Amino acid sequence: MRSTVFVPALLVLSFVLASCSGDEANKSADALLAPASTNPETIAVLDGNTNPGIIPPGANPHGKSYGKWSELWWQWMASAPALPNENPMLDNSGELIDYAQSGSVWFIAPSLEPGIVREATIPTGKSLFFCLTAFEASTYEGLGETEGDLRAAAAMFADLLEVHSFEVDGTAMNIGAEYRTQSDDLFCLTVPDENVFDFWGFPAEAGTYCYSVADGYYVMLAPLSAGDHVLHVSWSLLDLSADVTINLHVVGGLNGKKLRVNS
Repeated sequence: MRSTVFVPALLVLSFVLASCSGDEANKSADALLAPASTNPETIAVLDGNTNPGIIPPGANPHGKSYGKWSELWWQWMASAPALPNENPMLDNSGELIDYAQSGSVWFIAPSLEPGIVREATIPTGKSLFFCLTAFEASTYEGLGETEGDLRAAAAMFADLLEVHSFEVDGTAMNIGAEYRTQSDDLFCLTVPDENVFDFWGFPAEAGTYCYSVADGYYVMLAPLSAGDHVLHVSWSLLDLSADVTINLHVVGGLNGKKLRVNS
């Protein structure tokens, strides 16, 4: 089994909301999580949702299933060198939150160390898809030759994962079995030099490697309102655990930090 700090591709994700002042501090979690869009389809799936602000699995957010979004998430994360200050997973400051982001959905990378606090700024109107904790298994890593073998290997490790808490602006979300998601299909990972396979203990040159599957816990947040937010997640795998927080600043346009928004 790969070393468990990025190696088992155990992915944690955490976000946090900075406290507001004045009237802002009195807003309810529902108000802070109100979608920036008035899209009736988005409002419909959020209405009466037990987890305010989370688009539930099965709703096909932005035309894709959670499983398909999970495949795209892994491809996004693996596209960066597995080096500090270059891969969003190894970013302790929050500066890489805009790495290779475009469109209406932004991916969020967890930290794999406990106690990491990030300061990050994103534009308004972006849904956020991130992995709370998950496992990737591929033929390249010797975890199976068939789709069934790969899914069984990923599931074996995912069975050991536990999300202890996920909070948005201080409101605890109920992350149950319905949020555990397998990738829809087999997918490939295109990696640069000094890549995640190297990091996981399987030396690989830059290139495309097929096939992989993923299994774990993911969440799609509807666009957060402009202002400061805090997301927090804690998870464990047997005797390993992580607790991560992100102070997330949602701004209109490119106010505040200049974002490297990729086209």
